[in-house]
Amino acid sequence: MKRNENGFVLITVLLISIVLTLLIFGASLTSMLDRQVASSQRRGTEAYYVAKAGIERLKAAVLVTLAEAYEEQGPEAGTFCTLPIADELVLGGDLRLIPGEAAVTVVGGPSPGDGTPHDPLFDDTQNYSLSYSLNDDRIVLRSVGRSGPSQSTIQLVATVGSGPTGVWDNAIYTERITPGAGSLAGTVSAYGSVHIIEGNINVDEESLELAGRAGIYNRYSGSGDGNAQTNVEAEAQNVFADAADRAQDLCARVKIKRGNLEIGQTNEGAGSRIGAPGEGVPNPNAIHGIYLGEGSVTSKGTPIDDVQAHANVHVRNELGSYDPFENVMPSLPDDYPDLVKDYIVDDPVNCPWIRLSGSGSDSSIALTLPPASGMSTDCFSSDGTLVMTWDATSSTVAFVAPPRGGDEIATIAVPDHDFRVLSGVYYRGEAEMQFGSRIGGTDVNTSKVSVRGSFVPRDGDYLDTSSLGLLTNGNVLLDVSTSGLAYGNDPVVAALIMSEGRVDVEKQVAIFGSLVGSEVTTKAVPSVAYNNRVARVAERMCLPGSFCAMGTGVDPNQGVFVNLSEERR
Repeated sequence: MKRNENGFVLITVLLISIVLTLLIFGASLTSMLDRQVASSQRRGTEAYYVAKAGIERLKAAVLVTLAEAYEEQGPEAGTFCTLPIADELVLGGDLRLIPGEAAVTVVGGPSPGDGTPHDPLFDDTQNYSLSYSLNDDRIVLRSVGRSGPSQSTIQLVATVGSGPTGVWDNAIYTERITPGAGSLAGTVSAYGSVHIIEGNINVDEESLELAGRAGIYNRYSGSGDGNAQTNVEAEAQNVFADAADRAQDLCARVKIKRGNLEIGQTNEGAGSRIGAPGEGVPNPNAIHGIYLGEGSVTSKGTPIDDVQAHANVHVRNELGSYDPFENVMPSLPDDYPDLVKDYIVDDPVNCPWIRLSGSGSDSSIALTLPPASGMSTDCFSSDGTLVMTWDATSSTVAFVAPPRGGDEIATIAVPDHDFRVLSGVYYRGEAEMQFGSRIGGTDVNTSKVSVRGSFVPRDGDYLDTSSLGLLTNGNVLLDVSTSGLAYGNDPVVAALIMSEGRVDVEKQVAIFGSLVGSEVTTKAVPSVAYNNRVARVAERMCLPGSFCAMGTGVDPNQGVFVNLSEERR
């Protein structure tokens, strides 16, 4: 028995020893693997931050280049239609990048002495490769960082300011555009960009045509050889105090997410011609580019294949995770217009401009200009603050709401009434006027805005010291008569207009600013004339669709770098 017991003990000891050996070996193996994983993770993290350093170096070079160009051109030079880094990007010393060409690798550690770019902030096991490309108004920066065997890639898509990616960088921005009669041929001229986004778009079934007198132009001179002044050009002489605003490059582009485009005759006089000066297109009125989510471009003067193959026609040009067609119609806040608690105008006792208009089913209470009394009179908000004055002698309304927190924009809400301009009216000052009300996303009162007479700055200083934003959750009607304040040959409306409903534009009215609406309908030869300073005014007013309203806190002026998307691989 003793011998058997000793053998059992021996076997038990051997088994325990084997188990302990396996445990120790397993622990050592696990520890080694953990160290390898930790090392790999550390190297991967290092590679990411090396790539990040490369991206920041690229951004710094872009900002310096833009700042220098902006300082040279001055703040009134307008937006950059072609970015000043279109030819090359200088990163310092002899390090220069050419857009679209092979990446340049910057090694870590001391200089290798052979002219290879180096960055002393990293050791000799680390490096990054930098490249960039341009796609119209967008910049694509790419940095590949390496640390030992690990590699990480960062691609950044950005634009300078809001650019044509923004809502207020267009003459017309809409979910759908409805021709007044027989497509847009002969019914509308747009001076500046047109952006049609996703929605129940008419051009799904029939092409959007820009033929006859219709067109999209890059300058106020419109079509033709430029020797004859257009009505819009003549009216700009009165609307803009600064001569530079009357003859600027509007950076005009066309974007259609879904649908086809007929661009009419492609001769040098046609505003619908694609291309830009310096690209074999001598006409400075040529628009800078056409962007299609799908569909095709056709031309009565050029075979379709040649048009489609044109360098300035882009079909589905996505960049990384940024899709230029992903824009949506901006909406008014759920608590609109209760955001404006100081200057609510809703009582005809305080503001005698409010009166019953129309009769029967067409009757409504509206803030009406000119006031019914025909005499000079003031308009107070519900708390007794003077917000507007009316000078009957000069037909001028002045926005005089005292600034809050240094803000010089008078933000006035008229929650339960329409707004009507019956004849020629001037205005002074800067104001955002909100019509309609909403609680928790539900429209409590849907107001209408209608302008039947000219509505322009008194001193011809549009976008300078006088500018106006008209917002409504209802519809807008611009059915302007030919009487009162007709500059040149046509009546004029100078305002930034946003409607969550329809915008109907009728008759020979010239609109300076932007039209933003879920649906835009045009009839009887109106003109919509954009200006490159509109986006800055929309930003200053914090209008829906501006970068301010999107919560970025970014002022979309030239030289400002705005990230659209960043990918890490």
